[in-house]
Amino acid sequence: MTKFLNLHLFGMQTKHCASIIKSILTSEPGVVDVDVKLDYDSAEITYDDMETNEFRLETAVNNSGIYNALVF
Repeated sequence: MTKFLNLHLFGMQTKHCASIIKSILTSEPGVVDVDVKLDYDSAEITYDDMETNEFRLETAVNNSGIYNALVF
């Protein structure tokens, strides 16, 4: 089933940062679409909940060692 998730992002300051975060998230299995909003420090993610979940997506960003994410 398709679900939607908003992540609050910390440490993102430039378009390059947004691009890296988008790459991290789109590489996760089950992610259908990612819209990173630099002005709002957030990412809107569409994903298949049979392949991934909120915790896994949040952890993918947090494991980057550069950025942090929090589900909201």
